[in-house]
Amino acid sequence: MKRTSNSRSSLFLIELIIAILFFSLVSAVCLRAFARSHILTENARDLNAALMYVESTAELLRAGESVEAQTFYSSSWDTCEEKKAAYMITVKEKDASDEDSGTDGLTTYQITARQLNNGRKIYSLNVTCHTPYSIKEAAGHE
Repeated sequence: MKRTSNSRSSLFLIELIIAILFFSLVSAVCLRAFARSHILTENARDLNAALMYVESTAELLRAGESVEAQTFYSSSWDTCEEKKAAYMITVKEKDASDEDSGTDGLTTYQITARQLNNGRKIYSLNVTCHTPYSIKEAAGHE
């Protein structure tokens, strides 16, 4: 009789170990899925904010307003100084094409949002807008 009770307890122990291993594997998969969803959520939040600020900057350029070449943002996308910044939006004027090409008065800018800690480009937009000659001339005399 001792043998049957001993084999029943070892069978129960093996079944318990298999159940613990199964639940450990399932919990590891779930934990990994939650971590991945957190990263995707942060990336989507960054893309959404970058898109909004880059488009806002593009609209200012199209309206003929002057914008800063670099603007720094905190981790919550509030403007801040460079030391506390987590994100940066840069505005670069692209190389002008030949003046004889018929694009006189058109200027192309590249607006880029980057994450500062790893240099990852979040969003970039090229915008071409009309710049009246008087504004170009005034910018050249400053």
